[in-house]
Amino acid sequence: MNINLTLLMQAIGFGLFIWFTAKFIWPPLMRAVETRQKQIAEGLQAGEQGRQSLVSAERRIADMIAEARTKAGEIVATGEKFKAETIDQAKLEANAERDRIIAAAKAEAQQEFASAKEQLRNQVADLAVAGASRILKREVDAKAHADLLRQDEWIIDGFGCVASAWERFSEADTLVYVDLPLTTHYWWVTKRLIKGLFATPEGWPENSPMWRSTMSSYKVLWRCHRRLTPRYRQLVADLAASKGVHHVKSPAEMTAFLGAVKREYAAA
Repeated sequence: MNINLTLLMQAIGFGLFIWFTAKFIWPPLMRAVETRQKQIAEGLQAGEQGRQSLVSAERRIADMIAEARTKAGEIVATGEKFKAETIDQAKLEANAERDRIIAAAKAEAQQEFASAKEQLRNQVADLAVAGASRILKREVDAKAHADLLRQDEWIIDGFGCVASAWERFSEADTLVYVDLPLTTHYWWVTKRLIKGLFATPEGWPENSPMWRSTMSSYKVLWRCHRRLTPRYRQLVADLAASKGVHHVKSPAEMTAFLGAVKREYAAA
């Protein structure tokens, strides 16, 4: 047998074996190896994810415990706050009751003060009327007005006409100017209207037109404030050095002035 042919046949057989192995055996084997490697890698990855999940779970448990402790603290704080608010509310209610009692006492005192002031005003008015009645025995016309001004003592309350008013201002030795805020006059007129809805105001005839009279009073007050009040204020300022001028600018000053008049008449 020829050794060269044998070697050639063996080489061809070995080459066919290598080709067969590379073609049909090696690829499935590599795929199996790769699949196994992939499974091992996925298993390692899953193990790492499991470890991380365990760490995350432990962290969440710690957070839940901390949150539970925080909520427990908040519940305790809420209880303490509710306790404090309950105490504060009780204090507020006690203070409100105290303020109500004080307000009621002040209202009662103010009512008594208003009643006393009204009585004083009526007494002063009676004194003024009594003094004027000794002088005026007839209706005041232009001649009677001139005769009155020539007398030594007289008292005139009110405005009258423009000419007679400024004549009286010039001849009088004492002027009493009640210069209350416009809002005060508006309030008094409004209060009179409200009372008039239930009873006829004192000194008014029955079935008086309260609404029309009130609207007219509002208009007159505004016109007087715009046109006459500046002139009156300038007048009393100019005559303050030469006459007895009483410029009453508030209800408190009015009360003080009436009290002084009452004391003066009582001393006389």
